[in-house]
Amino acid sequence: MTEQTYTVLAVDDEPAVLRLLGAMLRDSAYRLVTATSGDDALAVALSEPVDVVLLDIMMPDVSGIAVARQMSAHPRLKDVPVVMITAASGLNLLQTAHDVSRGDVLLKPLSKNVLFYKLEEVLA
Repeated sequence: MTEQTYTVLAVDDEPAVLRLLGAMLRDSAYRLVTATSGDDALAVALSEPVDVVLLDIMMPDVSGIAVARQMSAHPRLKDVPVVMITAASGLNLLQTAHDVSRGDVLLKPLSKNVLFYKLEEVLA
């Protein structure tokens, strides 16, 4: 019996974060695809099926919050869970991110155990 593979779209403008996520998800039931901007995230999510999106809040072109809102409004993406990730800790920002996500908010630096727990939770 083969294990189901889930596709995770990770969106972050920091290449180091994407490399870290790739290392964490290597040899797991998750296949990682990446984007480095909000516009790229939407293009990737529309070009191939993704099961969950890990979305950085603070990006230079389009904020993760704006991207999450665009995904929520799109018929093909509205049901894809979005887990916001951020190094920011402002209460208003975190509340807004939680409200627009369909999966929760994780704080950087990311823990592999917390990441896997959250992925399992949103994909259950």
